[in-house]
Amino acid sequence: MIKTFFLLAIALLILAVVDPLLQSKAFSSSQITGRLNEIVGDDKRQIYVNSISQAYINSEQKRIQIDLLCKNIRTYPINCLDVSFIVTDSDGKEYSPLSLASIPAIRIPTLDVIRAELRFVIPAEASADTLVIIDKVSSNVMTIALTQTKDPKDNLPSGSWNITLRRGETLSSEEKQIKIHDFVQTDTYYNFDISVSNTGREAFKYDSKYAHIKDQANVVYDSTTSEKEPKLNSVTLNPQETVRGWVSFDVIDKVSTRNFMFIYDEPDGPLLNSGEFLDRIDPVLYLPENMTVRNNTRLGAIVYYNVTAFDDYSKSVRIECKPEPGAIFVLNKTTTVNCVATDESGNSTEGSFTITVVESLGNKVIVNFEHGGKTYTVVSVSEKVQVKNLLVNHANNSTIIELAPGDNGLVEMTLPKDLIDGIYGISILGQDVPFQKIYENETSTVIKFDVVKNAGLIEIYGARVIPEFSIVAALVLAASFAISVFINWKRSSV
Repeated sequence: MIKTFFLLAIALLILAVVDPLLQSKAFSSSQITGRLNEIVGDDKRQIYVNSISQAYINSEQKRIQIDLLCKNIRTYPINCLDVSFIVTDSDGKEYSPLSLASIPAIRIPTLDVIRAELRFVIPAEASADTLVIIDKVSSNVMTIALTQTKDPKDNLPSGSWNITLRRGETLSSEEKQIKIHDFVQTDTYYNFDISVSNTGREAFKYDSKYAHIKDQANVVYDSTTSEKEPKLNSVTLNPQETVRGWVSFDVIDKVSTRNFMFIYDEPDGPLLNSGEFLDRIDPVLYLPENMTVRNNTRLGAIVYYNVTAFDDYSKSVRIECKPEPGAIFVLNKTTTVNCVATDESGNSTEGSFTITVVESLGNKVIVNFEHGGKTYTVVSVSEKVQVKNLLVNHANNSTIIELAPGDNGLVEMTLPKDLIDGIYGISILGQDVPFQKIYENETSTVIKFDVVKNAGLIEIYGARVIPEFSIVAALVLAASFAISVFINWKRSSV
């Protein structure tokens, strides 16, 4: 009798220890609690429940959908979502996730983040009260109160990856190498052109089912049958053998970004991941407006133009234009300049503009004057205005050009930037007049404007002029009598 009582006592003691592990309210002695929009974690991971929504399936059932992020805080890759999920209602009844729930079963690098979309079906009259997360190895438990929200909410967990991976990047372990040659988008898939190399001493099998991509929202997409040939699905590689083909991912209309991380996670094998997102953003190309220039050689015009580009992720962008800056553009012809900007990942943007070369307006007048031991050259071109004489008035620091009698007309003037820069206005008889900036490079600006008869004083305003001069030069560009054009510094009111 005593022995039987003793065995019964031991059985009750064992049951007292084991039973709590079988109950939803006490899965483990280590239990962590949290709320919506709050980061909770153990020694492996951080969990963040971002949102919960529900939709009625019929009068008896409704679907609960939970958006969740998991961050690996271990110093080595782990399957962050190697856990069991259970939803309990206010009565303590438990519900398991649907098989269609998106719970990626792959490893991620340290400090990386992965997203899961949990779906549960519960009775229409019930309410989702708690999300229970149980570690499959340690049995540690996290419980998230789905009816409570942290305010202010925690920031979303984020990884530490940049968007700088280049085409041609090689992911490698001791015996396996995967090289990403290219990635292209079609109407149906994102396709990756990769090669796999066996650098070890024994044969191994590559299988595309272990290939995944992850977007910047941390959503993982599994590979599918490739739409491009040759397909790289499943192949055995002998030592020192390399195979190349296409792997496809069906992410069209679902992806939140065009940048991806490539992951190859084979069970019992090393984790190969790009470590950085794949740059799929094209650079922005900045082109000049279509331009018309005057010939400066017998055959046409030597034209220098400026083209720039910007890219969010590349430190440098290569720009190629044909014809190149400084080329001779043929007289009386419109030439299309075609440019291509290419970033470090191989993404490119194309664009074009035109340069038309027409005959010069007429007489070219070159005016040189010295100041501070330096010679400044101003070139003016006009069909009806001719320079008769050049006078220098040292008393008021001005240069005067006396013109022969003539009519009013169009004037094109080339001004060196070390004389005047940032030209923003022309004034005749105290009134602002329109002008056209037809060309500009690092050293000079070409402007065009009309000189009217009896114009009197013409002033050209710029943001900067030669130092220590209030009036640096005066060009007489009148018709029937000599007038002065003053190039002044004047602070713009804009």
